[in-house]
Amino acid sequence: MDSKPMCEFPYMELRYMSDPDVPDVKNPEILIAKFNPRRTAGLIFYVIGITIFIVGWFFMIASSAQFIEFTMVAWLSGLWAMTVGILSILWQEIRRRYVLYIITSWNLRIRRGYYRKRTVRVFYDEIADVQIHTNREDRIVNQGDILVTANGDDSPTLIFEDIDNPRGIFELIARMRLTIEEPYPWSHIEKTRIAPY
Repeated sequence: MDSKPMCEFPYMELRYMSDPDVPDVKNPEILIAKFNPRRTAGLIFYVIGITIFIVGWFFMIASSAQFIEFTMVAWLSGLWAMTVGILSILWQEIRRRYVLYIITSWNLRIRRGYYRKRTVRVFYDEIADVQIHTNREDRIVNQGDILVTANGDDSPTLIFEDIDNPRGIFELIARMRLTIEEPYPWSHIEKTRIAPY
């Protein structure tokens, strides 16, 4: 089925995610949203990386234009600063893309990793509590954390960290919890905390 945009959330789409080996499912699993943490969460690393890169670039230009004495040490220092700046930005981007948050019509998931991915999930009927955690700086840029606690757990089972529009995601999760009906459409699969895929 074609994917369709939903709500006002970026990167949201509807897609069927149910197991193709189970054709009798009346309510297939639908992908509602998938997103990564926001870049503003690591803004300091981006700013530092860009600053170091620009300093190294100016250093190389100044030594090439003979504003400062051109030596191999001066040239290599500028190249080193530019490399460190680029690596700082790349490292933050790699860290951000390491985590993927997924909301489906059946459960909430957090997938971590690149090659050996590990997915932790909580089905909607297992959710005991959902909370929003923000501080003053987070509210300024409209980001925050969603803490999801499953039945029987004392601490949060899933934490959606540094996400865009946490209040909207909270409302989306609340509506999904309210609209599920028994028998649950996921009753044919084993409910494990670690997803097998």
